[in-house]
Amino acid sequence: MAATMTAAKIIPEELAPRTFLCSRQQLAKKLFTKEDPLFLHKIFGLFALLSFVYRYGYVAVRFNTLGFTDGKWGDSLTMLGHLGLSASSMIFHVLLRRIMSKPMIIWKEYRAHAIIFTMRCVSVYAFAQLWPVLCPSLVGTTVERVALPVLVLAHHMAADEATRRLGPEDPTQTTVRTDGNSGVWTKRVLRFYSFYQFAALGSHLLPHARLADMGFNTLIAIQSSAFLMTLFRKGLIRYYSHGVWYAGCLVLSLYHMHLAMASEGGAAAAQWFWCKVLAAFALRVKYGWSKYAIWSAFVLVSMPAVEAVLLETVQAVAGFVSVATVIGHLSSLRFTMPHVAMPEMPSMTMPELSMPELSMPQLSMPDMTMSMPDLGISDHLPALQLPSLPSADTVGEWTYASAELLPSSVGGVDISGRMWVAIFIVIATAAAVPARRWKELISVARM
Repeated sequence: MAATMTAAKIIPEELAPRTFLCSRQQLAKKLFTKEDPLFLHKIFGLFALLSFVYRYGYVAVRFNTLGFTDGKWGDSLTMLGHLGLSASSMIFHVLLRRIMSKPMIIWKEYRAHAIIFTMRCVSVYAFAQLWPVLCPSLVGTTVERVALPVLVLAHHMAADEATRRLGPEDPTQTTVRTDGNSGVWTKRVLRFYSFYQFAALGSHLLPHARLADMGFNTLIAIQSSAFLMTLFRKGLIRYYSHGVWYAGCLVLSLYHMHLAMASEGGAAAAQWFWCKVLAAFALRVKYGWSKYAIWSAFVLVSMPAVEAVLLETVQAVAGFVSVATVIGHLSSLRFTMPHVAMPEMPSMTMPELSMPELSMPQLSMPDMTMSMPDLGISDHLPALQLPSLPSADTVGEWTYASAELLPSSVGGVDISGRMWVAIFIVIATAAAVPARRWKELISVARM
């Protein structure tokens, strides 16, 4: 026995066998601690887990929504239960600062952000339910489209204050930003996490019929991350399990964002939303613009009047026709031989030839005129009209259903395939050009 104890002591920690399987007593010992003697956090956590299963596994499958549009009392209790889960985490002792070598262990700044962003979700839900009741005459107006972003961005100002008080001196260690030392896959995963944050915020800034659903929709990203980080710290899951489950929650949430944006304006409205989110993401990640400036521009561009003018301007600037549009033109037009103008031949002078004058006898022909009786059928024959080709000035306005690769309208403004190509080219170009090169071009333009 002594030999066994001695042998056990000399085994290095990194060589000691590790297992994530444990008995029921060990599992209870890991999950239930003395810091939560009333099991308050555990009760809220179980409630949140059942809430996600019910909303995404039953309501979404059956009704294609998350079920928060009716404003029932059960919906409000659900949101308060999720808020209670985040607030009750304050009873636990966590790290004062983030450990960069162990990023999946909760620290104070992360906990503060989780509470603030959960409050943001509850505020968005409350706005969607109370604004039509308290301000019915302002529904759908510019006042509503300004009041909602002000409410949402106020939570981000609170998060910035939490970072100032609890965050490290190095600002790159406070979020999911990458650095030059990160691997390729790590950068891609963290970029995806960062993009989700932009999409989540964008879905909270625009008033629409399913805004209450969007308030709940982003809770799964906030609270699943904290739950998985707790399981990892307790040794119940591995790091890659956290990544797989968390990424799955983000994809599920993104899918419901797409459904919500397409619920009013169709697929075209959803695609336009993703274009704006991609533009905001590129401006922040590639060029380091202020997030408040970016989201203020996002709200301004999303105003119906500004959006209509912008789409018409982009459509006018896009002076090219995509290959799919050309194929659609050719498939919808009949074959017609074009008019070919022959080159003018040089004039030739022929010599005058004198011919003898010949006189022909005059012959009188009888009148051969015949009159056909009117049968009265001309009124019943349809008028025949030959198709005409459009002029060269109107080629840019041709649209055919066979060439429509994307929906052709957003908010009543016609959008052709070439416009979507132009939008994606602009975004791809902005994302591909390094910030240093853009600064050089701007400095040259100012000279």
